[in-house]
Amino acid sequence: MEFGPERGASGSDAVKDVLARSVEAAGAQELAHAIRTERKWRDNYVGHLLAVQEFMLASDETCKETARAGLEALYDTMHWKGTRLADVHVEPATTRFGTGSVKGKGRVDEFWLPVPRVSSAQTVLAADRTKEVKRIESVEAILAEIKDWIKQGIAEPNVLDNMTRMLRDHPEWLDLRGQRFVVLGASSQMGPTRALLRLGATVIAVDLPGARIWDKLISFAENSGGELIFPTDQEGNPGANVINDMPDLVSWIVSCIPEGERAVLGSYLYMDGASFVRVVVASDYIAREVQRLRPEVVLSYLCSPTEPFCLPEEALEFAQQTAKARAWTHPGDKLLRALTLGYTLLPNEAIREPKSSRLLQDSYVPEQGPNYAFAKLVQRWRTILSGPTKAIANVAPASLTRSVMSNRLLRWGILGCERFGVVPFLPETANAIMTALMLHDLNFHDDKIKAYAVHPMVTYQSSAVHGGTWRCAFKTSSATKISVLVFAYNRINPMSRL
Repeated sequence: MEFGPERGASGSDAVKDVLARSVEAAGAQELAHAIRTERKWRDNYVGHLLAVQEFMLASDETCKETARAGLEALYDTMHWKGTRLADVHVEPATTRFGTGSVKGKGRVDEFWLPVPRVSSAQTVLAADRTKEVKRIESVEAILAEIKDWIKQGIAEPNVLDNMTRMLRDHPEWLDLRGQRFVVLGASSQMGPTRALLRLGATVIAVDLPGARIWDKLISFAENSGGELIFPTDQEGNPGANVINDMPDLVSWIVSCIPEGERAVLGSYLYMDGASFVRVVVASDYIAREVQRLRPEVVLSYLCSPTEPFCLPEEALEFAQQTAKARAWTHPGDKLLRALTLGYTLLPNEAIREPKSSRLLQDSYVPEQGPNYAFAKLVQRWRTILSGPTKAIANVAPASLTRSVMSNRLLRWGILGCERFGVVPFLPETANAIMTALMLHDLNFHDDKIKAYAVHPMVTYQSSAVHGGTWRCAFKTSSATKISVLVFAYNRINPMSRL
């Protein structure tokens, strides 16, 4: 997957052109010109991407047209094996992949939630962070845990409403026997593979070849109440490459879904840098083509808490009240801000879009880079065009995944953010709650249909477990700038309240 007809084409130039064409089609010529002529893209991308999403907030027509034009420009720009992506065709009856399967011999579980959400940031260590993980199974205990999240401001109140509706009124939504879920990135810690298998689902799993990945997935499936289906090569080895095997994977996935049957296709892939754009574009192509050939398929994504979102007014008010309370409970905040010359711990404010008066919060963390931000916007464009009955996209919290915990700076940074109200989750907890909310939204559309009718970007206000980025006292990026130092200092001085 390349950013142009020739290998080695500039990713930054391609991204800028796609963004410019997306807003240009909806009438924002000045913004398009500013994006195209930006010379310091890596330094200034946040402002441009915020401007694109503020422009999208102006009206639902503007939002949909920007998303449509953006994806059209993307498919015109990206090339796969020398062919423009828009011209890459699928032969539904042809695939080089065979099919392997494992039928679990275990029992189908009822839904349970791993707790604690996360240990104290002072004591979390990579080697022992999961030793204290236990499970709560009763409906009342699960709902009580979620009530505590809402009280802390790390989840939106409707999360409790949605989980109550499912656990109390519709527990059958959690019985997944006979239901099919395609998971791109099946081994992802944030993906739903294991949770779905526990609930009896048939998981059509796609991940890279390699015994390290597939031995674990197959072993888990064998002991679950579900079934694992996977692509195999001519020698019977499991695995596929989403980028290299795109059209063949589409045909194989379609062959695994009976015509007329509802299924879910979720993308949980991640790679560093420009490769993340490539893999997101490849997974978008797969999702688009599978949904074209199997119209009953519903797409599923996880949004990052470090994306900009259209906030409910009540969330901003909560953040402002939290800031007032911290002035008394955390006097060290003023000192930290002064020591950094006002560059850190900035107020958690929002941009009010002038035409619609809706709020747009900037939760970007510039260090994540423009490729990450653009790739997440591509996924947003797809969910906007698909609509609330054909795509599910819920905000998930930052989590202590293996990649985070293996890097000291990342580990200290994410744990240090807890001091400022952005709370990391254990991946086990995040995985369980986000899978449950996806299943809720798969079966209950009313709230998101109403929100979508107001504006497509309002739909993200439902089922959001953001970990505090919407409701904490500080702008996310201004807290991450100092969180590493604060965590390190507090480890040395455990009695400190800095």
